[in-house]
Amino acid sequence: MEVLHSARKLIKRIPPFALAAALLLSGCGGAKTTTIPITTSSEEARAEFISGRTLVENLRYLEAHQYFVQATEKDPRFALAFLYTAQTSASPAEGQRFFRRAVELAPHVSEGERLMILARQAGINDNREKQITLVEQLVESYPKDKRAHWLLGLAYNNDRLDARVAEMKKAIKLDQNFAPAYNNLGYLYFNQEEYKKAEKAFSKYIKLIPDEANPYDSMADLYTGMGQLEKANEFYAQAFERNPQFTVSLRNIARNQVFLRRYSQARDNLRRALDLEQTNNDRIEDLLLLGRSYMYEGHFPEALESFDEALAMAKKANLPQRIMQMHYSKWAIHWHLGDLEKADEMQVVLGADLETYDYIPAFLNNVTKAMFGIKVLMAISHDDPAGAHRIIEDFQAALADDDQGGQEAYHSAMLAVLYYQGDYQAAIEHAQQGEPASAFLFYYQALAHKQLGQIDEARQLLDKVVNWNRDTDLYPLIREEAIQALADLK
Repeated sequence: MEVLHSARKLIKRIPPFALAAALLLSGCGGAKTTTIPITTSSEEARAEFISGRTLVENLRYLEAHQYFVQATEKDPRFALAFLYTAQTSASPAEGQRFFRRAVELAPHVSEGERLMILARQAGINDNREKQITLVEQLVESYPKDKRAHWLLGLAYNNDRLDARVAEMKKAIKLDQNFAPAYNNLGYLYFNQEEYKKAEKAFSKYIKLIPDEANPYDSMADLYTGMGQLEKANEFYAQAFERNPQFTVSLRNIARNQVFLRRYSQARDNLRRALDLEQTNNDRIEDLLLLGRSYMYEGHFPEALESFDEALAMAKKANLPQRIMQMHYSKWAIHWHLGDLEKADEMQVVLGADLETYDYIPAFLNNVTKAMFGIKVLMAISHDDPAGAHRIIEDFQAALADDDQGGQEAYHSAMLAVLYYQGDYQAAIEHAQQGEPASAFLFYYQALAHKQLGQIDEARQLLDKVVNWNRDTDLYPLIREEAIQALADLK
């Protein structure tokens, strides 16, 4: 039930606008080319765009944004520039305005550029099948374009990992110095726990652009996932040293320090990051982790204070997704502490958020699943398993057969209610079909195994939770409990 995590933050493994960012192309408008054209009437605008492209591919989004803005000013009909200006904008409202302009211009540019814009539109509308189809058409039309293959590797779902790896390798075959493909290839191997292959890909990434921050940050992510937190922080420090504006690395150092229970050091680094941030969105991210650092330590009043500070900032900056995120974080604390009156109040507030703000379909889909999880957990907390089952039945009845995320949310909810009812074997069976990357799910699956006397299975899952090392939404509520539960089994 941690779907808000995937919607709430920039996931560097596959950046939120990677499906657009992969579309930074060479060539020119007009006749059919082997690579996707860049249609613009201004060579100056083209130069600005290409400068922005380099920065985006090195994950320097804020710096890239100014180049894309300048490109649109030099050529007000530059569709790709509007697309990238939208995707690098720190303001959701501004981003939507630029994206609408890209869509307006799409009929007047090359086939490749049109497919890029329409694919992005499909992603915003949460139409994954259409998005993949459009990107496949892009590759079919431009089979020698490395970024088209890169884009397709990013577009495929995780149930097609082999295809994703194959597309990254095709991009590399077309250009062995194409650094972004090594980065994403490394993460694909990392997610499959093929750590040696991931390390090799990231090492090549570092070798290609040794002066950039992100390659070191990526290698640090790998070591974090492997549980080598000290070594990871050495690489995060190298990333931050190369670019002091790359504050995500400083934030990651703080996160690992939290996992190492060095809470004061972590908070010092988060306050340092706060002073360096250039956008409210990043400041809110720092405050979020600051609050969660208190959650991990069990200091919930201080966590709520941080979330309230972030909430005020989000409201002032009119950032609806962040507003909902802070309300969700506050609900989680009240629910965990058993303060059902305040948890109920926060559930009402979250419902009002859904009615008040205009969210893009992709985010709304994730939030709908999160709200479903909240309703189920609240029904259980109010000792109403029958009510929880009715909520689940209504949710399942409305699910489309091809809604994989919805099916996973259904099984995760069934785990919760069946565990509460003491049907541990059925709970485990649903857990095995639930969200594949949820420490919360693994934790309760482990407890179910423990209740059945299946100690080895419980120990294995608890070990996975303890060494999760990912700051997902509900993880702060269970990490210390999992550490104690694992110690009890040893």
